Amino acid sequence: MRQLATTFLAIAKVLLQVTDILLPLYKDTGQEMKKELYKLSVATTLLPLTFTCFASAANAQTGSNHTIAEEQSKTRSEWDISVGLSYQYNFKQSDKAESKSELTPGLDINYASGPLSLSLDGLSYEFLQAHEEAAIPGLSLSANLGVDMGRSKDDPVKGIEKISPNAKLGLAANYEINEIVSVGLDVSKSFTDAKSLQVTGNIETAIPMNERTLLTLGANATWSNKDHMQTYYGVTSAQSSRTGLAAHTANSGLESIGVDAGIYYNITENWVTGVQATYSRLQSDAANSPLKVGDTDASVSIGLGYIF
Repeated sequence: MRQLATTFLAIAKVLLQVTDILLPLYKDTGQEMKKELYKLSVATTLLPLTFTCFASAANAQTGSNHTIAEEQSKTRSEWDISVGLSYQYNFKQSDKAESKSELTPGLDINYASGPLSLSLDGLSYEFLQAHEEAAIPGLSLSANLGVDMGRSKDDPVKGIEKISPNAKLGLAANYEINEIVSVGLDVSKSFTDAKSLQVTGNIETAIPMNERTLLTLGANATWSNKDHMQTYYGVTSAQSSRTGLAAHTANSGLESIGVDAGIYYNITENWVTGVQATYSRLQSDAANSPLKVGDTDASVSIGLGYIF
């Protein structure tokens, strides 16, 4: 956990230095421009460029300033539905792997009623909302119920057991440092065979470049318990005999760190497009696992979405 905190603080320091320079861009914007940026923030949250790539960007865009949050409560309908198409290029992880690309259609459905929200990702209840009159202005807390998808049999190597999908519970905290920067902490516990306990820290910023364009920057770090690390990265003696891989014990520790950057453009009131680049790197025993082809994952995505 200390390694997670140290890594996260180092990344946060760099990102905050960047936002100190860019914060005046937000403060100079007028109310009408902020209304347009709200529409863009909702659109990019729903834009299905990839199912995982834009998660961190969505957090930054929907939770990084009071003005956007207040506008959301006034204008958002209970239902938000979007469809889209994305192209993602994944760079090869090592000399043993090949780069690959994929074209993916997407559908996202969100229902919100007060503090309760339901989406394809699961159910969320925000029991403390961020507002200026709160005891700690800018702090929000939520509980989440989702699905841990587990792992397919023989993935990534033949002879590795399947991990069945199961429920995942989580608690999340988000704190708005200023109008464009927020930090978050998410603790999740899955009830799959892995019995995973994970803690993820992130820092996000959403910077309006003009009334139609939004720039996002983010960084994250994840710590995982021994059950998760051994299940996904360890190789038991029995698995070693079946697969020919060397036995490997993975202990609890820092699992990965990552950064992302994106730029999103509101073409019309309903159409939005965007480009995002992500980079993540496995750490400690996860990086040394014989199950992994490489310890880095980098991709670039471009997509087009329509918000109903």
